[in-house]
Amino acid sequence: MNCPRCAQPAPANARFCSQCGAPLAPHAPTASVHASEPTGTEEFKPVTILFADIVASTELVSKLDPEQAMRRLAPAVMLMRREAERFGGTLIHSLGDGIMALFGAPHVQEGHALLACQAALAIQAEIKGLLGATAVRLGLHSGLIVSETRFSWPVNEREAYGVAIHIASRVQSLAEPGTIYLSEDCYQLVDRFCSAKPVGRRSLRGLPGDISVYELLGFQPSSSETLFKDPNLTLFQAREREMTELEASFQAALRGESHIVGICGSAGSGKSRLCYEFAQRCRRDRIPVVEVRAQPYGKSAPIQTILEVVRLLLGVSSSDEPALARRLVEDRLENLGSPPEDALPILYDFLGIAEGGPEQAVTPKMRHAALLDIISWLVRSRASEPIVIILEDLHWLDEASESFLEALCGSIAGSHALMVVNFRPTYQASWMRRDDFHRLELNDLDRSQIDQFISSVIGSHADLAEIRNRIAERSGGNPFFAEEIIHSLIEGEVLIGKAGDYRLGGEIKDNPLPVTLQAVIGERIDRLSPFERTILQMASVIGKEVPYAVLGAVSAQELTAEIEPALIRLCAVELLQDQDRPDGRYYSFRHPLIQEVAYSSQLKSRRSRLHAFVAPALADYYAERHDEVAGLISFHYEAAGILSKAAEYARKAAEWIGSMHPAQAIRQWQVVRRLVHAQSRSVRDNALLILASAQIAWLGWREGMGAKDAAPYIQEALSVAKKTDDTMVPLLLFVEARISGASGGAADHYVARVTDALAILDNAADQSRAATLYASLSQAYGWAGLFKEALEANDRALSLLQHVQDFENRFLGYSVEHWTLSLRARILIHLNRIDEGRAWLDHMLGIEDGRIDPTVQFISHLGYVDLAWLSGDPDLALRHATRVSQLAERHGTPYLKVFAYACGAMAKGLAGDALGAIHEFEEGVNFMHSARAALDYEPDMMAGLAECQAQAGQYGEALLTAERTISLSRDRATRLPECRALIVAGEAMIVWRGKESRQDALHLFEQAEALIRVTGATVLEPRLRAARDRLLISGSLEETIFGSTSR
Repeated sequence: MNCPRCAQPAPANARFCSQCGAPLAPHAPTASVHASEPTGTEEFKPVTILFADIVASTELVSKLDPEQAMRRLAPAVMLMRREAERFGGTLIHSLGDGIMALFGAPHVQEGHALLACQAALAIQAEIKGLLGATAVRLGLHSGLIVSETRFSWPVNEREAYGVAIHIASRVQSLAEPGTIYLSEDCYQLVDRFCSAKPVGRRSLRGLPGDISVYELLGFQPSSSETLFKDPNLTLFQAREREMTELEASFQAALRGESHIVGICGSAGSGKSRLCYEFAQRCRRDRIPVVEVRAQPYGKSAPIQTILEVVRLLLGVSSSDEPALARRLVEDRLENLGSPPEDALPILYDFLGIAEGGPEQAVTPKMRHAALLDIISWLVRSRASEPIVIILEDLHWLDEASESFLEALCGSIAGSHALMVVNFRPTYQASWMRRDDFHRLELNDLDRSQIDQFISSVIGSHADLAEIRNRIAERSGGNPFFAEEIIHSLIEGEVLIGKAGDYRLGGEIKDNPLPVTLQAVIGERIDRLSPFERTILQMASVIGKEVPYAVLGAVSAQELTAEIEPALIRLCAVELLQDQDRPDGRYYSFRHPLIQEVAYSSQLKSRRSRLHAFVAPALADYYAERHDEVAGLISFHYEAAGILSKAAEYARKAAEWIGSMHPAQAIRQWQVVRRLVHAQSRSVRDNALLILASAQIAWLGWREGMGAKDAAPYIQEALSVAKKTDDTMVPLLLFVEARISGASGGAADHYVARVTDALAILDNAADQSRAATLYASLSQAYGWAGLFKEALEANDRALSLLQHVQDFENRFLGYSVEHWTLSLRARILIHLNRIDEGRAWLDHMLGIEDGRIDPTVQFISHLGYVDLAWLSGDPDLALRHATRVSQLAERHGTPYLKVFAYACGAMAKGLAGDALGAIHEFEEGVNFMHSARAALDYEPDMMAGLAECQAQAGQYGEALLTAERTISLSRDRATRLPECRALIVAGEAMIVWRGKESRQDALHLFEQAEALIRVTGATVLEPRLRAARDRLLISGSLEETIFGSTSR
């Protein structure tokens, strides 16, 4: 049957025309189309819009009646329509004295701007012959539109929407009579292929700002040499193997073993760049190169590629005057030897330079056969010497040129010619079965190669690491795609600088896909049937990886037909690939940008509807892995506009990731908070808002968030809690106090705030929260150095552990029980109840790694390092310092890294490496301040530093550090490090200042003794006794020396 709209032949069982997309139902209206097929489409399309109208048409028909006016203008309008459709345009409107046509819709066309320009030039030439040189004006603009197609019988209805259409209309209105004007966006797509001159900046009515406008003058033959003339051409790399194979084929041709090399690769893989680099090498060696490229409009302008090959072989140009061209052809044939009979007139006719019309006595078949013979002879004659013939983009070659190409292949056999052709994987030809044909597959670059390529283009500055990674992932190893993405980032001023040395100039976000890539990939997608395209679009909404069961569930919401045949077809055309995994059957996109283009081509309303289907389908499919995929489900609910469900799943994702990666959990809680804020107040989930704000602050202190940065989140949570859920207020007071302490606040403030929280808590009604608060109170007292009070609070927490509910553990991100027992062990050690403390440390360290949070797990190792420091056991210190370091390295939190420095320093000090310990302590303090993490531990670090300085004999530095530590400890109410600093200050003072400082040293020791009584830290008594003994010994020695001198 034939299509009722475009008359294109179609198979008997076809339901849609492969040319225009119209329904094919021979004896039925639209209702007979299968219920599963879409009744219409609304999609974003990258297009070029052409407007053309007859100049002064009103004056032309002002004195004519309607029928006469129609007969006057209709031929011109029909001519415009014919030329637009000849080059693949779709007529949207016929305006009486002009037309509006789209190139790139309803079917995406990779070369839509080139096709539109070719049509515009053809319209200009035809109207010139009909009405005169200045009778028509044309305007073209390229941009994104919404293309609507309603499938109806017998002709589909089409419409287009978007500001791009208005721009094209305004550009056309600017054009002078007889000219073709291009917008800047259109010109940028064709500038390497066309001849144009700038008209200047112009303002367009109703649109902000001015645009640059160009006048299209004509087309120029393109080759890789013209395409790659850019002075900022990227470095040619990662194709050494392919270049070596081309060189080997050329060496074979030099020996008379002619070759045909077919470079096969997907769009953007670098086929043309490889040809260009090879051609340049040949030219440097003075090897003649004939290079021709098939154009996207090739099927609309047959034989053009072969015609250009013949011109280059004969040394003539399309711009030569006919008389000059005939003379050049005659001279070339004479130099080459004995041409076939009637070669000159046939070539003159073929080249369009004959003096008269063609010889009518010769039939088309006879002329075609003669032309094949002449071209074959011409190639053989030129190939008697080394020559390289490069034909590019054969996937655009017209059918009429194929027979000539086959003749070219046959004519070089046994010659010194090398023919290099390139094409995409979809292209096939009979001459590929020849023995002298060699297929060279050009694959995308691997990750290391594309990383190197991107770095060579934009530079390797550290601040570009994230953007380099995004480009690599988005381009999928395709160099052209990577370059186009980089160009769009430069144009958007996300990257600023110069080639190879760019810096970050703006926010990194999901920039729109360049229109060139939309066209390249969109053209492949548009070859699909409507049903197949719908399935691909549904898959694109699900994601880059698509569970078969989820796709089936989503499609069942709208379609009744089986999706299996469509999936087989999508895999066959290499848009999807099938993957059988242990957890089920999946499909994935062959290239990341296929998914991106299929997704972005759909209207937002359509995508939102599909996201609403995808979210519950994913939740059902991953029913046993909800937490793991909760973030993905949340994304789909948010894209569907179902914010309450999105927030709910975002919370699950945040809780799941919290114990493993606090920084990522903070980002996820930010999502929760944003989603809750986006809801109207009447339906806002206040409990979730409290939780999200509190968690951002709570996790933030572990990642270096200071009290000032955390305050807005805590205040928001407290404000909402006081109005809606006062049971959360005590927990939030604890969080506020804990963050204050971690940011360098006073330990006594922490104690006071938790005490306040306990005062307003109904302990009997909420024993779970009471357990948490008593555990935090024991920590607060421990930091304050009030260990007897700390143990009492810990006892209370211990008695309530059986009542702890899961919410408390999830809120903290670790087990309240583990936290309580870890704190208990250190408290007991400082109270000098060593055996009890050891027992609890061993109990906690007996818990498997995966069952205890590292933020709690390290406390027990720190307890053993403390014990080693107090008892002088270097092996014990090293063993547990190593484990703290491993935990910090594995989990990467700044908080743990501070303690890794501290433990490492103490281990070195005990091992006798006092200088190494000093360096480690200083590094740790510097890191602590730069990361704003674990500032509550700073007095302990400073006390340890002073002790190691004294150990190294640096008594002056030890005294200064001890004095600073005493002052810092008093500011922060941390009594234990103050006590340690008082002891080391007294020791250093005696040695550094001599006998006159004895009373000062004794006074420091008295203060230390008083603090030991207050804190209960009797574990420090041996150190204090040893310091006093040294003071007495030094005093006795001085008296002995002084007395003997007197005598």
